[in-house]
Amino acid sequence: MHLINILFLGTILFFLSDTAGWGLYIETTGSLKLTSFDSITTTPEGTRITLTNTSELHSILINHHRSAQSYTYQTVDKTYDYSIRREGNTLLAAGTVKKAAYTNTFKIDDAPWYQAIEYSLGLFAANTNLQTLDFWMVEPFNLYTIKLRARKENKTQIRVNGQIQDCLLVRVYLANFPPLLWSASYYFRPGDFRLLRSDVPRKGPGSPVTILEWLGD
Repeated sequence: MHLINILFLGTILFFLSDTAGWGLYIETTGSLKLTSFDSITTTPEGTRITLTNTSELHSILINHHRSAQSYTYQTVDKTYDYSIRREGNTLLAAGTVKKAAYTNTFKIDDAPWYQAIEYSLGLFAANTNLQTLDFWMVEPFNLYTIKLRARKENKTQIRVNGQIQDCLLVRVYLANFPPLLWSASYYFRPGDFRLLRSDVPRKGPGSPVTILEWLGD
């Protein structure tokens, strides 16, 4: 399994809001820093998250549970240009993948599909009735489904933007494997459950970690 891409949308910057911008984030992996821009719009079908940078576009339609209903991924060079939509417990994919025509069908279960993981996990973090949650994600480059599990940990403190912040830690790992194999950490601010930081290993234990940090509104 290509763990380097497991949480691809957890390694790109998000500016999330119910209107048009929820703050500025920066992603760092070693000496590499990336920036991108997204918007959130309300449509009759649901809420659409559109993420763009200089080389690609992600567009995700989510429902009021923040579960994805459809996902479109496009690269500027047209290496990728495909869409996936959910019909019940089936994901239907069609378009261009690695510059070749592509169609596929993925069978999942009733668990939500979180393709915009930082935004969707915020709702889980806010739900005091849930301690764990299984969800699906699609790896966007090689197109396979991954079932992940989110688990709330203790409240803690981290340094963000030079300041100590209280936060709730949510750990994410492969649903059918122990967290020791691979896990990512997501830190949410109590109250508004804004993502303050995420630490996502690119592969297994000991691999480089991509850090996503909130810089401010």
